[in-house]
Amino acid sequence: MWKHIDYFLSTETIVGQEVNDNAIPKQKKWFPFSVFTALACWMAIWFAAVARYSPPVPVTSDSTMDFSAARAEKILEDLIADGIPHPAGSKQNDLVCQKIIDRFEDLGYPTKVHAGEKDIRFRRNEDDSGSVNLKNILATLPVDPDRKAV
Repeated sequence: MWKHIDYFLSTETIVGQEVNDNAIPKQKKWFPFSVFTALACWMAIWFAAVARYSPPVPVTSDSTMDFSAARAEKILEDLIADGIPHPAGSKQNDLVCQKIIDRFEDLGYPTKVHAGEKDIRFRRNEDDSGSVNLKNILATLPVDPDRKAV
């Protein structure tokens, strides 16, 4: 019985037949090329993804048609130059709102202010009224009939 099991488990035989060296499939010649091609494809996909999701080049502050963080920071410094906090409903907030309105009107945008009152859910103390005055500033671009829509 042991001889029978050993006969099937022998490395020199396959199911009772002797193995010929020519019967064992050799490694294909195209295998290294296919591995190289697969790696090249994955690297190309990776480079394309990195290029697609990389951040845009910063715009100089001289460009007037594109957003510029440097220009926006200068405008913000002008609006809150005094450094005083301006919470909703305060006199300082009214001053900052007026500076924003003046800036829009200097640029030629007509503005409207929508004011309202909002209840606050959490009060700081019992003397707090529980509501705050809010303002929305709406600036619209005037329609120019000579200008193309797109």
